[in-house]
Amino acid sequence: MPVRKEEESLDQRSANILIEYYNDNLEPYFSAMDKDFLWLGPSQGQWVYGKDNLREMYEKESHNLKFTLGEMTTTMRMMGNSVCEVIVSFDLTTHYPDHEDVIVHRRVHFTWEKKRVADDEGNSSKQWVWMTCHISDEQAQDPRDTIYPVHLSDYLIEQEAEQARQRRIVVTDIDNVTHYLIDATVTWIENIGAHSLIHINDGKTVEVKSTVNEINKMYPKKFYRPHISYLINLHYVESITRFEITMSDHTIIPIPEKKYTSVKKDITEYLNILAKGKK
Repeated sequence: MPVRKEEESLDQRSANILIEYYNDNLEPYFSAMDKDFLWLGPSQGQWVYGKDNLREMYEKESHNLKFTLGEMTTTMRMMGNSVCEVIVSFDLTTHYPDHEDVIVHRRVHFTWEKKRVADDEGNSSKQWVWMTCHISDEQAQDPRDTIYPVHLSDYLIEQEAEQARQRRIVVTDIDNVTHYLIDATVTWIENIGAHSLIHINDGKTVEVKSTVNEINKMYPKKFYRPHISYLINLHYVESITRFEITMSDHTIIPIPEKKYTSVKKDITEYLNILAKGKK
């Protein structure tokens, strides 16, 4: 996979892939894909899993269609440090051999993930790879459709999307599965060697590749760090005694002797604020 220029952002790259695609240049299209790529087309039954399967489908296809692209707009959302969502919107005119032109307003949703990729010589580096493509076309509104009473054009989608992103942490487990965890459900996190174990309030755990230190740097305001090997969600603190914090699941988190005074002060102030808010 070729190394991309640093100055080309993922929204620019997504738009350029589509521009080249509709000019019948598929090289950037396929070179960006992960081997486990998922493609979802705009019509019923149009989905393909796997880069090789998609390439095979394209090789069997033959057409004489020409395309004209209108102005493009892009929207990009970073989901932590390793996942990025890009939506590219544009008018697409399809020119058929019988001289009929069909215009649709197309939206293509890209999911990018930063993964470790090996080159032909076996050297590996972290690069952005394309994981999912979802294509949809806008349809005209039907006045009989009252399912969505809210005027979506007046809805603060930008603000809501940002708030939803801020309520989650994005982590990759040891099986390379990406998890979007609601931060309020995380009770505490412990370091285990080069990884860490995230404890959820339903009793489940997720072993992730990031260390406690790395998670703390990515989400400095979401958790409190009373010990070098632990992060805790202060909402789940049950009590604090000398050199120990008891969590709601009865886990005991140690406090270093030198940090005890400052940690007790921080947690006591927080619990007092929380108690006042409940009254």
